[in-house]
Amino acid sequence: LSARHGASWRATIRELAPVATLAALVAFFSAVAPGFWRTNTIISIFDQGAALAIVATGLTFVLLCAEIDLAVGNLATWASCLCGWLFASRWLAPAEGQTLGWGALVAVIAIPLATSLLFGALSGALTVWSRLPSFIITLAMMNVADGMARYLTKSEKFAVPGIRPSMATWGCAARRRRRTSEMTAPMSTPFSRPRPSTRTRSSSCRTIT
Repeated sequence: LSARHGASWRATIRELAPVATLAALVAFFSAVAPGFWRTNTIISIFDQGAALAIVATGLTFVLLCAEIDLAVGNLATWASCLCGWLFASRWLAPAEGQTLGWGALVAVIAIPLATSLLFGALSGALTVWSRLPSFIITLAMMNVADGMARYLTKSEKFAVPGIRPSMATWGCAARRRRRTSEMTAPMSTPFSRPRPSTRTRSSSCRTIT
């Protein structure tokens, strides 16, 4: 009975370890950074961790099945490269002086997601059919996605064209509010020097008509 009780406690500690670690990090930065709980800081954390959170959420279900997927990072790279290539393609790119339409915007988002879903389904089907470890199948798919991304982009940069005026206006307004708040109430942390509130910044957002 004592051994079973001890094993149960150890399992509980293992399950709560990630939550406890996150709580310790939040408590530490709350103590050393007075402005940690500002709205701009929280938004910045979610903004920087959004892509990782999306990939980690899908990978969680793979791990629950006692499998592994090594291709998730390269598939995310493939999706972003395909998105940029579609933006610059002659089929979806807007004409000179025009913005990207809603239909083209939906296609630019949906096509990379659909191809990534297809690659993931192919990895799962090959794992079940061949009875090989998912480590081997997803390692091969990782290299396939990396090669396709390199071949598609040819290491070139793609400029994102103008999007719908309403969406661009919302984004620019949010950036201006965030920068104004940072200039009037700069956050002081032990890791960086506080910036003077009199300093001005130039904004890259322009009014779209």
